[in-house]
Amino acid sequence: TIAEGENFYGEESRSVKVSALQDFPAKGRATAGVRAHRFTTGEQRLILAYAGVNPQAANSSGVARSLPKTHSKRDGTGSPLEAKVDAIGYLPTETQ
Repeated sequence: TIAEGENFYGEESRSVKVSALQDFPAKGRATAGVRAHRFTTGEQRLILAYAGVNPQAANSSGVARSLPKTHSKRDGTGSPLEAKVDAIGYLPTETQ
């Protein structure tokens, strides 16, 4: 997940978090939902999310961006995002 907002100085800030899929409980319909990203001070919205294996990230030009290598708590906060990410998805390791 990637969240964004403004920091104390009015500058744009973003945080990123990678969580293990098995940390999310299975829920039926008509539930209150499950929080996947706790906002830090100034963050107001979740701008990007991906559910799947082996997440890869890139900017709008297709340049690869790094994501955290370790998993965070399911409902924890993210870590600062160093470079803009516009897309997250799965990239197979082998071409078929």
